[in-house]
Amino acid sequence: MVSCGNASRKADEGFRFLEQKKEISALDAFNEALRDDPDHPRALLGISVLMSRNELTRPIALRNLRNAMPGLSREKDKNLACELLAEVMIAENQKEGAMKFLTDAFAKKTCFSEKSLFILSDLLRKSGQSKNAEKILKKKVRPEMKKIGILHALILAKDLYQYPAAVHILENMKLYELSQNTEAIRKKIFLNMLVYYKFGNIPKAQEGARLLEKIHPEEKVAYEKMLKNMQYGALTFTWPEFTWEEL
Repeated sequence: MVSCGNASRKADEGFRFLEQKKEISALDAFNEALRDDPDHPRALLGISVLMSRNELTRPIALRNLRNAMPGLSREKDKNLACELLAEVMIAENQKEGAMKFLTDAFAKKTCFSEKSLFILSDLLRKSGQSKNAEKILKKKVRPEMKKIGILHALILAKDLYQYPAAVHILENMKLYELSQNTEAIRKKIFLNMLVYYKFGNIPKAQEGARLLEKIHPEEKVAYEKMLKNMQYGALTFTWPEFTWEEL
């Protein structure tokens, strides 16, 4: 019991070091925890975070994660394990396995995270299963999942061309209320503007163009031309691609 308690303390310490980006200290803490309890789930998870970053140790990370998952009790840890296992499988060219793992995890309700849902839906989309991705997103997305809401809109509008559904999702995300001037925000506004334009809601699309013009005053002439072209339905767009970090 004492060694188990000590292992838990060391595992917690390791995660604190990870948050502080002190990787060597984190590794030492996780190793100490595993010396006390070789099967400690949280210590196995923590050391897997570090091992997953190196091509040579990724297979060990996979094994550790599979061993850790049944014993994890915190939802945050379960989600991290799901995300990490899927990412490592993808890095190891096991995309089919990653899709099956995440599909099963969501079905069994052992995984609840936005990021895992993003990874699964993105894998499905890239394998030509956009309709399956859309079904999963419709079933699993909650209103507070803003990142996934954007991906949902992207899949609906880009792959399935169901613009009314995409507009509904974008309305819920309230993307035009975003004020930070970052590349990610600009991409979100652009996506919003494009879906409205394709759906035929020109005033809403122009609202996005005017917001982008404020962000890029040096491009005023280009955006004025864009607004004019929108009126006559003579505008063409290319889709921005998103990564989880950008969303």
